[in-house]
Amino acid sequence: MAGCRRRGFTLIELLVVIAVIAVLLLLFLPGVQKVREASNRTVCVNNLKQIGNAFQTHYQLLDRIPDGGEYWDSNAYPRSLIGGAPARCPQQNWGWAYQILPFIGQEQVWNHANSQVVRNTLISVYFCPTRRSPQRVFDSRYGDSCMLDYAGNGGIDPLTTPPDAGSYGNGRDGVLVRRPNGTLTRSVSIGLADIPDGLSTTLMVSEKRMDIGRIGQNQPDDDQGYAAGWDWDSIRWGQNSPTRDRAGEWTPDRFGASHPGAMNALFADGSVRRVEYGIQSNTNPANLGVWQRVCSRNDRQPVDLGD
Repeated sequence: MAGCRRRGFTLIELLVVIAVIAVLLLLFLPGVQKVREASNRTVCVNNLKQIGNAFQTHYQLLDRIPDGGEYWDSNAYPRSLIGGAPARCPQQNWGWAYQILPFIGQEQVWNHANSQVVRNTLISVYFCPTRRSPQRVFDSRYGDSCMLDYAGNGGIDPLTTPPDAGSYGNGRDGVLVRRPNGTLTRSVSIGLADIPDGLSTTLMVSEKRMDIGRIGQNQPDDDQGYAAGWDWDSIRWGQNSPTRDRAGEWTPDRFGASHPGAMNALFADGSVRRVEYGIQSNTNPANLGVWQRVCSRNDRQPVDLGD
């Protein structure tokens, strides 16, 4: 047929198609992000449940809860060995995240003769996927160490510790206590019976707040990971309410997370629940805020978590 030509897209039509696709992507992406976050939060909850089961098993076998270890510097206070075997708490310098390894299927790592291999081994259950995949960080003092996205509850006791200890208290009213050494500034080892405020309303372990802009880089609360003793890497305190991760904000005392709206928290009864970032906070001993009551094991003030 003479004079027949194929008609192509005009520039205007092409721009309209591109605009439609862009609008569809803008409508579609939030849904994808919500699904991804829901999946990540489920993984994070399961991580904390495994940690909670490990705490319960530790208590059943050893009649005490794991403790926070001795000191922030894991070189000055290395992993404690007795007769070549890892010491159990309260004789162990390294903290709770090392102490529970046998109870999360990592007994071979816990028992390895080389401490550098131990600290270097990635433990996937210690990472929240909303924040990052399992990760090592290099420090010239410690080499490569597997990091840790969860922290034990060190309570709200304001007792001053040595300035170089890098902590806000020795955990005397927390569920994670600093390694007992017989002094009045520290608690003895505790069991579940030593939580008079109630297991279902007392925090055991939760996510820790991070400077999200420096994830993967060496920073003082992300340099030793789960091999740390009583340190910002593995212990947080309840004086300040939890907040979401934010780039450029370094708050090594606080709990928090990368999740929107709320973090996941493991309670002493083994349950895992959401704790909103706006939870009431008040450090007045006569009228503690809800968050401080949750973080103190023995303040004997009622707690209403609204669930």
